[in-house]
Amino acid sequence: MTWFTSAVLVCLLLAGCADSQRLVPGEGGSATPCDQIIDGCSAQRLENIVLRDGATTDGAFLPIDGLDTGGVIGFDDALESAWTNDYQGEAETVQVVLGAADADELRWGTGTNLYYAVKWGGVCPFISDPPLSSPPPAPNCDATHTTVLDARTGEFIVSGE
Repeated sequence: MTWFTSAVLVCLLLAGCADSQRLVPGEGGSATPCDQIIDGCSAQRLENIVLRDGATTDGAFLPIDGLDTGGVIGFDDALESAWTNDYQGEAETVQVVLGAADADELRWGTGTNLYYAVKWGGVCPFISDPPLSSPPPAPNCDATHTTVLDARTGEFIVSGE
């Protein structure tokens, strides 16, 4: 085998390995600051996360291993969609996580699909009922609010604390 043939074989093997761990738009490197994507966003942007190799979140998200990531919108696009569909302007931090979830189990559709969770930190929870005491207690603004989006379309799925 010539050195050229060996080099081509190594490149093909590396390309095959890279495809199974294909980067999604915006993965790797540092995340774009929130105020560079959205006017009026002052939240500190934390590192983007892609759940791989058995990693999970504290919610329903599973690793994306083995799923096709073609056609997935970028992390910045997910952040912009979350801002538009589930405004969290008072958030102190924001982090975008790409993972998979069982849509049947969660009643989000069918099959195992890719989703973005946009995690807003340092938000004040929404209180809809009048307080039982006077004056009302000071709100705890250390809450986390999560916005879930379809990773291919950016469509809003659900949100909550």
